[in-house]
Amino acid sequence: MNLRGIIKKILKEQTNFSPQFKRRVMLFKEFIKHCTPMLYPCDYENFYHFMEGIYSEVEEYSSGIYDYDDDNPTPDWLTYEEGVDFIERYMLDDLKSHYDKVCQNQDLNEQEESNDPDYSPEMLITLRKMVAKMDLPSVRDVKVRWNERGGSYIIGLYYENNTDTKLMEKNENKVWSMIPFFGLPYYSVLPQSYYINPEETEYAVIEITKPMAHMESKYYYQEVPYWHTKEDMVFVKKGSAGNKMISTKNIKVLKTFEGRDNPEMKKYLEELRNKKN
Repeated sequence: MNLRGIIKKILKEQTNFSPQFKRRVMLFKEFIKHCTPMLYPCDYENFYHFMEGIYSEVEEYSSGIYDYDDDNPTPDWLTYEEGVDFIERYMLDDLKSHYDKVCQNQDLNEQEESNDPDYSPEMLITLRKMVAKMDLPSVRDVKVRWNERGGSYIIGLYYENNTDTKLMEKNENKVWSMIPFFGLPYYSVLPQSYYINPEETEYAVIEITKPMAHMESKYYYQEVPYWHTKEDMVFVKKGSAGNKMISTKNIKVLKTFEGRDNPEMKKYLEELRNKKN
């Protein structure tokens, strides 16, 4: 492709993005090309987890933690949402090709071997992200998987054992209401409610060691189910923006408590937040 063609291609890709992002789109592409998941894609269990790693890198990049130029801070031209939007529009196919080529198509996730026309590995990521953004009350975790036998996406909403069943049903209906926005048939999406294992009621007070851009300082310390800290990603409160999913590499477990309403945990959190301020 000649220079004129390259310029036209770039201008087309930049449509609907902020002027600040448009001027630095090549810089953003170079960051994705050389970020850790791209260098070690086979360290991830499957393409779904690989993309979670990519999005985690975008989260960190947009927060400005890699900045070395104080006159051109990254948060001034890049938001997490814009970065993810650009990847999903223009880079997803190349990322999938890279993952398959380097890992020799040895994806351990059987879901991605499905030939069902309703199945898309990218939809697994999109559904989980969108449901998380809904900030459904009392939901402690969201997991999405493909049910090969039933030919449907199972959206698991996880709650503590004392959660009201009417609230759980209401949340399921909210998830149902968003299905048409994805152009999916109703039979292909099934929201289901689950209780967290009673043995997993231990909570951890964590410190977010690499805060996200525009994150309210009081949320640098917060409580999460302890078992979430053992996974690759964890949902945390960002503030008015609701819940966000970040890498557990960016958190530090400070102390554990039994039960989410533990008064000692609330007191400990308050002390940490007051000390921060």
